[in-house]
Amino acid sequence: MSIRDLNFVFSDISEVSELLPFLFGILFVPKKSTYNLLVWFFAISALIKAISLITAKLHVNNMLLFHFLTVYEFVLVYIFYCRIIFNRGPSVYFIALIIVINVANSVFNENVQQFNSMAWTLNTLILLCFGLKYLYKLYQELETTQLEQNPLFIINAGFLIYFSGSLFTYIFGWKILSAEARGFFHNAWVIQSFSNIIKNVIISYGLWLARPR
Repeated sequence: MSIRDLNFVFSDISEVSELLPFLFGILFVPKKSTYNLLVWFFAISALIKAISLITAKLHVNNMLLFHFLTVYEFVLVYIFYCRIIFNRGPSVYFIALIIVINVANSVFNENVQQFNSMAWTLNTLILLCFGLKYLYKLYQELETTQLEQNPLFIINAGFLIYFSGSLFTYIFGWKILSAEARGFFHNAWVIQSFSNIIKNVIISYGLWLARPR
């Protein structure tokens, strides 16, 4: 099996792995909790990635799905971080601003027939900052927090690994996914695949820790 074939295998596993945290959320997360937001996030994300996987196998251009997914991912994860960091709802104006920027990028810059690497880069960078902000909050509460048993710490760690690993591939997405990709860039998408798989496994463990005891 060639490296190129392995890339496709890991990419497929990455897409399917979105089901793992969704199933763990359904099985273990109590109703009407902050964690339920993640269940919704992974439910729609898993559906979209399943559709993208099928359309990719059929050689159908599915980039429009990723233009929608980056906005959906940002909004849901941003709301989640607002709840666990600030203990309040999100800023509607900030969400509107991000949506406008993403739509403008899709209309005027990176059209829906190509991968919207700039939008993914911006959104991921902002969410990475929120993840680091949550780590700082935990640091301030370290004396009263058992990190190894804290579901939110585990979940945030999964997101941070994903944001950090994916940021590189999103920055160079135009190069990696282009027909002219050569050498390192020809196989660099595997970084995103691994980051996503690790994220889903770690967050699944975090959701398991969040179960009622």
